Formats: sequence, C-alpha cells, structure tokens
Amino acid sequence: MEQTFNFPYKPYDVQLDLMNELYRTLDTKKVGIFESPTGTGKSLSIISSSFKWLRDQNYPRPSKNYRKKKHAISQYFPKIVYTSRTHLQLDQFISEIKKTIWGQGEDKIRAVRVGSRKQFCINPELEEFKNSYEIDHKCKEMIGEAYYDDTDEDTDKEEGELNEKMQLEEAKKDPEEEKMMVEAEIEYKEEENEELENKNIKNKKPKQREIHCSYFSGAKRICEHIINEIRDIEDLLIAGRREHGCPYYGSRLAIEEAEVIIAPYLSILNKRIRNRSKINLQNSILIIDEAHNLIESTIDAYSASLTNSQIKQCKKTLSEYYYHYWSGWSSEKASRVNYILQFIRKLDGFISWAMKDPTKKGLSIPVNDFIKKYSFGRGRYDEILKFIEKDDLARKVMGFGNLSSHDKTYFYYFIEFLECFINDPTDSCIIYDRCEGADPKIKYLLLNPIIPFRSILKAVRCIILIGGTIEPQEEFIDLFEDIPRSEMAFFSCGHVIPPENLLVSIVPKGKSGRPFKFVFEKRDDLIMMTDLCELITDVSQVVPNGIVVFLPSFSFLGKLQNYINSDCAKKIQKYKKIFYDKRNENILDQYSSCAQGEGAILFAVARGKLSEGINFSDELGRCIIMVGLPYLNCFDIEVKERINFLDSKNTGFNGRVFYETNCHKTINQSIGRAIRHANDYAVILLVDERHTFYKRPVWMRMNCINESVNGISEILGRVKGFFDFKTPENNFEESYTYEISSE
Repeated sequence: MEQTFNFPYKPYDVQLDLMNELYRTLDTKKVGIFESPTGTGKSLSIISSSFKWLRDQNYPRPSKNYRKKKHAISQYFPKIVYTSRTHLQLDQFISEIKKTIWGQGEDKIRAVRVGSRKQFCINPELEEFKNSYEIDHKCKEMIGEAYYDDTDEDTDKEEGELNEKMQLEEAKKDPEEEKMMVEAEIEYKEEENEELENKNIKNKKPKQREIHCSYFSGAKRICEHIINEIRDIEDLLIAGRREHGCPYYGSRLAIEEAEVIIAPYLSILNKRIRNRSKINLQNSILIIDEAHNLIESTIDAYSASLTNSQIKQCKKTLSEYYYHYWSGWSSEKASRVNYILQFIRKLDGFISWAMKDPTKKGLSIPVNDFIKKYSFGRGRYDEILKFIEKDDLARKVMGFGNLSSHDKTYFYYFIEFLECFINDPTDSCIIYDRCEGADPKIKYLLLNPIIPFRSILKAVRCIILIGGTIEPQEEFIDLFEDIPRSEMAFFSCGHVIPPENLLVSIVPKGKSGRPFKFVFEKRDDLIMMTDLCELITDVSQVVPNGIVVFLPSFSFLGKLQNYINSDCAKKIQKYKKIFYDKRNENILDQYSSCAQGEGAILFAVARGKLSEGINFSDELGRCIIMVGLPYLNCFDIEVKERINFLDSKNTGFNGRVFYETNCHKTINQSIGRAIRHANDYAVILLVDERHTFYKRPVWMRMNCINESVNGISEILGRVKGFFDFKTPENNFEESYTYEISSE
C-alpha cells in the first residue's frame, strides 16, 4: 500500500519510490540494501519514511518516567539508530531533520546526537589536551567515575561466556593449558561471588572520589534541553555552556529517552564502545548510511596496530613503574601488572625477531597460532582491561614516564591493541609490516567482518544499508549469510537530474596518440605525463569555475606536481589557480573561494579526505577528472591477507573481485562528488584506456559519450558545447581563448 509522507517539498518520483520501499522493508523484512545516488534527497527520504513508520507503530513515546525502567526500555518501543562515517555527515543529517515536521512542533522526534568527549567537552581545563585518549582519562580522573563509568554492561556477558567456552575447548588439547584455564575460571568465580556478596551486604555504591568538574554536575539539567530540541554538535556545545552542563554525559543520559540515536560508525560497530556509550540495539531499527564503507569500517573497528617505538616505550616505562612500586602493592595488583609487562615483552620479542632480517618487509601469523607460539596464554583479557581501567594504570604509567608532549599516547595505543584480544580470534591475524621510511609495526587485523557483525544482526529488529554506491551487492550479502533471501529487500533508484545536466567520457589516449595507461611501472613515461598535462591545460580553458582532478595516490600526485611545475603551471594558471591536496593541511576553503570566483583546479587523492564526504557541488566541481584506476597496493601485507582470506572461502566474492570492487567503488565515490542536487550539472572525464562505463552507476551510464569518440579534439568540443549551452550568459568564449593543437 502506498503511504503518504510528510515530505517538506514536492517529492520526485525516485524519492517517493525510496520512501515507500523503505517503509515496506521496515514493516516486513529483516534486511534492506538500498542504493540511492547522492543528490537525490536521500537523507530527507530516510527521515520522512522511517520516522513515520516509527510513529505509526503506536508505541508509547519515551519520557523521563522510563528512567526507572531503563533495562526494559526496548520492550516498550523500538528506537531508530542512524549511523554514518563522519561527524560532518551526522550533523548534515540533523540539519535535514530540522527541515521536517519531525524537527519542530508537536510531532517533534526525540533525537540525541552521540559523540566522544573530544567533540563534546567544554571544560576549559581540558582545552590543552588534543588527543582523545588523554581527554578521556583526564575526564574520568576529574569526575572520579562518580556517575557514569565506562565499563561494559551485561550486553557483553553472553558473548564473553561464549568466547570463554571456545577457549576452554581449545585448551583441552593441551593438559597444562586446560589446568591454567580451570584455575583462572575458579579464581574469577571466587572474585565474582565476593563482589556480589559485598554488594548484597553493603547495598551501597563504593566510595567515590571527589568531583572536580562543575560541568559534570549539570549533566542531568542539560539532558532535558538535549532531548527537547534537535541539536547538532555546535548546538550541544552552545547549550552546554549556557546551562553549565556537560554535553557528553548529558547526551548519554538522553539516549535512554530518545526515539532516534544519531551516532558515528565506531560507536555502533564496535561492541565494547557501544556498551560504554550505553547504546542498546535490542529491537532497534539500525540505518547504516554511506554503507559502501561498512566492510572496511567493521574491520577497522576490530583491528589495531602498535609501532616498534611504542612497544619499546611501553616496555621501558612500565618496567620502571613496576619495579619502583611493586613492593607496596597487593599480590593481586602486582600479578596483573606483571602479566601486562610480560605481554609487552613478548610483543617486543616478536617485533625484534622480525626486524633482524632487513629483507623481511612483512609477515602474517593467525592470532591463535601467535598466542600459542609466543606463549601469551589464555588469560582473561577482559579482566585485565577492566583492571587497567579501574586502576587508572595508563595515566599513572604515563605520569611516571615524565615524557615530552608528543609521547603521551603510546600506552593508550597498547590498550587499544590489547582490546582486540578479547574478541573471537577466528579469521584474524597478526601482521608485521616494515614500510620503507616508516617505523615497523605489528597489527591485529580482523579478516572476517561477519563475526562481529552477527551480534548486531541478532539484536536489531531490522537493518538498512543505504548509500550512493552499493554495487556489487555480493560484498554486503556475505554479511547476512544466515538470513534467508525472502527476509531481504533490494532497491536501487535513478537520479533526479535531467540527462542534459551530466556528460561522461572516457579519454583513452593523449594528443600524441599514446594510450593513457597509468599503471605503476609507466608513471614516469614522459610522453604520457606530457599528454596528461596538456589535457588538463585544455580542459582548464573550456570549463568554468572549479575542476577537481583525482589521482591514484599521493606518490603519483607528487610526480604530477613536479611535471606541472616544470612545464605547464603557467599555462594552467592563465585560467585556474592551482591547489594540491596535502595530508595534514585543509585547503578546501581556499580552493572553494577561488572556484566560485576566478576559477581553480584542485589535485586530490582518491581515498583521501577530499574524495569522500565533501560536496563539490555547483561551481566547486563543474568538472571531475579521474586519472588512472586507484587500485590498492597489491604488495601491501594487509591487502595480501585480505585477498588470501577471501580466496580461501571459495565463494563468488573472492580476492580478485574484492580487488576490482574496491577500485571501482573508490572511483564512483570520487566522481560522485560533483552532482549534489537536481539543478546541478558537471562533466566527468575518465582518463585511462582501462576505464569502462559498465562499472559506473546506472544513472551515470545514461549520459556517456559514445566509446567510439576517442579523439581529444572531439571530446573537448563536446565539453565546450556542454558548458556553452549551460552558461551562455557568462560570455565564456570571450573570457577564454580555446586553443587545441592538432592531434
């Protein structure tokens, strides 16, 4: 049945189709995989459909009366949990809510924006701390864990017990190891029973340290302001300062009463972080936006690395701390700190052994083999982590080390690495990576995202994956291997722009007639690089405002920059000001200002910070040039392990398909930066003979120049005609002299 949605504008047909299909999926399915091009009003469609569905269920709306029933809250009503990759995308989603009836009036939805202390802290005393680890620990020190601690709740218990059973079964193969496991289990149960007995006898909270943050005391007060208004990060910070209340703890309180939770990927995908944030997915509707990032983000959420220098520093400082204080500790504390120290020493032994062979650039060991070979034992890593947290060990060790400011994070990275060991070690490996010019590192790498994703899938009522580029779907379908196809919905829609607003062309060769083929071994080809520079110069003459050139890597960007500076920079600068992507510098504002004025060209890197989550709409991106194909480095140890693992599964989505898919998803994400709304228009040039149209989105393939049109002059003539038709009022020909030499 077709639904009537309170869309804030007259919706396009593709938006109506999306809203209706989403509503039906929430009503009848377990999984929905949706593809909706960026620029089609995707966020408004999600809001209008899912929020209507939520209210149509006629569940009692949450209120502060539910606080007393917080553990049973999900029994009364489902929540919508919306997640995306970046904080900018989350705040954009909130701004879209404000445009709808759900952001104002009687029907206003109760929504809360979740973030980290680093984003939300307004205490001036913490302004000097820039690292999130330092801010977290300083905050806990100031409040004394008086109200909200960050320990895991019961949602971890079931999974933890399952992991213990798996470990015990594995240990039975070794009698000595089995004995250690049984003794550890007895000791743990005794500690658990003692804690329970103490709680029953005393029936009161343990002694708490004095609170030294005045903003924390106002958390409950600001909670009411958070839940009664739709607020992005900036709104929360303003409200926090005005009400003198902590936005971080206020938002965590508000989660309990919220109908909609808006959170970054890591807060949802990582079970440990999710539990710390008090986000319960039970019976919820989970909407994962920008879902093309889901696989990589899940892997990242359960992986961590340590450099050689960090390991060495951990060993040195913890050894000194241990031998200085151990005589005054209880036997339990001394034993646990010693366990951590031995763990670090074994990591140091492994990386030192690997570094002895200078020809060894990388190696990999399955986690189970690594644990056995280096005698890490089957320790209760979760209990060790709880001890580190409760004892505030990181802060004490770092303070004892008396380190310079740039060394204040190494122990936090060790904790992050240690946290990986509490997870199921199946389909995970430890890799050693020694890149030229970089500090050697070891990394705990999750290979199979299905394992941690199962707990999410089991908890939620329905999960929606949505993004502008979801093809090929096989990569995502693997996540739902236990879900029947009848419980899954698939949807893809076209774009809202008219066909005449987009022109796409492959540029297979340059003026010299030599094919463009930017494989690694040919990137120093002088003729090909000269042809590329001339193409960019010619395009700069006929395209108004902003041009964005995406390149496969920073190393290629450096090569091209040298060619441009030595040969054609002056020619390009007649028409456009030149900007180059930089790893640690934001040049977007400068580029945007010039693109909207006299014109600019930006050289950026695919997979870089400018290739995703940035809108190059209107004047900022009248032309997108994709140079080459941005394949992953096949010699990288992580890429090798991912490919080998997928090949070992013997499924259709094998290592080669992953390698190809990753490349073409990256291309589609980069070139999709240009078209952002119905009236936008742009040209897309794919510069390499290996490019094909059929791996581009369907809506984009409808606007391609015929592949038989190969000549540079003909392609540039079409580009010129496209903009002459779009901007006749600009007197474009009078502003630019169009000079294309014969091929």
